[in-house]
Amino acid sequence: MLGALVLALAGAAAGQTPREIHGADAIFAGEGVSVVWSVLRGADEASTSVVITVIGRAPSVGAVAAEGVDPFTARRVPRAAPASLPAALRVPRAAFADHPRTELRLAARVEDLVAGQPALVVYFTGVPDATPEFTDEGARSAWVARALAGRR
Repeated sequence: MLGALVLALAGAAAGQTPREIHGADAIFAGEGVSVVWSVLRGADEASTSVVITVIGRAPSVGAVAAEGVDPFTARRVPRAAPASLPAALRVPRAAFADHPRTELRLAARVEDLVAGQPALVVYFTGVPDATPEFTDEGARSAWVARALAGRR
């Protein structure tokens, strides 16, 4: 009987809605994860990318996937397939026009995300206002490293 109860509770937990947290700023740290936004400008808008760096800070946060969401229709588009952390998700800046909400779906393992079972969702509305822009990948990477070191 105890075994059946444990299986029932595990099944119920798997179907639970993940907790959602508003990330808001270009540098977010909390809930076992650090997220740093930056922009790498290209020669034109079409070649400009938003780079979302995600670092797990707890064993419960070892994988990420990202979706863009249209707040009016709730239509979702993939931004990044499930991947192990740390990860630098590169999204064309133009992708934020029609799907401005970004949901970072986080879990302990990639397999949890593939199964549609994130433990936590950190969401952002648009590209955060204070997100710095760079024309050089080296300068962008150095800034991200400093930002992450300051959040440890």
